[in-house]
Amino acid sequence: MQLGIRLPLDFALDEFLTDLTTWLAARIEADPYAGVINSTSDLTLAGSNASVALRFYGHEKAWRSDRNNMLVRSFQAAIREIAPGTRPGFVSKTGTSDMNVVGPAWQCPILAYGPGDSTLDHTPNEHLDLDEYWRAVLVLEQALCNLGASL
Repeated sequence: MQLGIRLPLDFALDEFLTDLTTWLAARIEADPYAGVINSTSDLTLAGSNASVALRFYGHEKAWRSDRNNMLVRSFQAAIREIAPGTRPGFVSKTGTSDMNVVGPAWQCPILAYGPGDSTLDHTPNEHLDLDEYWRAVLVLEQALCNLGASL
């Protein structure tokens, strides 16, 4: 079995893995302290009624950029200008993203923007209205103009 878990901000990954391993070891009657348990290890639990091999990989800690910066303000103004009556908002997405990797390393303003219903991202029902797509193109154009003017 392979599981993918989206980690929330400030999630204690190593503590979760210890709890998961302890829980699993109890179910298969294995020694939960058979090895070091952390987010970079492989671990095999040999119980009296089953054996389980655990491999932890491909995780990135969730990261959130500052919401009060020139880039965010440029986008908020562009959304208000291109789509009057639309109230810009923030959505916290904790899935895999380049922002989770480069954001902490670069410590620069970063955001994701795009059209569509984010609750449908990567689902069979994901779709995009062409008018919404075009409005997003116009917002991006205006946001870049706003950013350029503020520099």
